[in-house]
Amino acid sequence: MRNNDSVTSSLRPPEDIDAHELGRRSHATLRLGLLMLGSGTASYRVKQGMKTVAKSLGIEEHSEQVTLMEITTTSRVGQQFRTEVSELRHSSVNADR
Repeated sequence: MRNNDSVTSSLRPPEDIDAHELGRRSHATLRLGLLMLGSGTASYRVKQGMKTVAKSLGIEEHSEQVTLMEITTTSRVGQQFRTEVSELRHSSVNADR
């Protein structure tokens, strides 16, 4: 197992997160959700994965709405928030099983 100390030590504490940094972290969480959703992962697992990543990135509160082809997410740190909506344009689910 890899040592991730270098990754977590480079994250700023929540009180130092500005709007730009919150946007970067929120977008990283959304990207994970889109990758999972596009590969056929159930929406519950997508939500679970996104919450885990958001917590590890220092996002204090994270909520998401996952449908078959869209994800809406809001990330909050202190008084700042970031809401993003993204549509999955191509799914790669192999339904030939």
